[in-house]
Amino acid sequence: MELSNKKRIIKIRRAFNYGMLFFIALAAILFWMDIRLWAFICIGLIVIGFTCMQFFQFNYIYFRSSDSKITLRFHPVTSMFGGKYESIEFEKTLLWEAEVSRASSFSDLSLSIRTQRGIMQYPDVSLVGLTEIEIGLLENELQKIAKENRQQ
Repeated sequence: MELSNKKRIIKIRRAFNYGMLFFIALAAILFWMDIRLWAFICIGLIVIGFTCMQFFQFNYIYFRSSDSKITLRFHPVTSMFGGKYESIEFEKTLLWEAEVSRASSFSDLSLSIRTQRGIMQYPDVSLVGLTEIEIGLLENELQKIAKENRQQ
């Protein structure tokens, strides 16, 4: 199974960037016209927009489940602190538990694998950039693999 939200994330990022550019230009024009109250309101909207994007943590997500490996790559759409590409890759037989936790419109993926020293849990991955259908497909695939591995 292969899953990617690249097209959706490109649309979200483009809309966000155009929106921010619009408010920056509007604020500059309003300062030039000496309408400072509305200019400060535009600056406030810019700050709120960046804060919301950091809070929601939209990620570009690529998931691939091949015959022997599971690959999960993710990268934040916008990051004030230099987001980096992250990759989780392991053998399918090592997957011990996969859980998607949902809280209102937020979804996080938690993966645990079996190692020689015990169970290791990866940091949670935000799935906000995926649709509900994609989250369900990802969850079903991973839980099916984990269930097969625990029965062995």
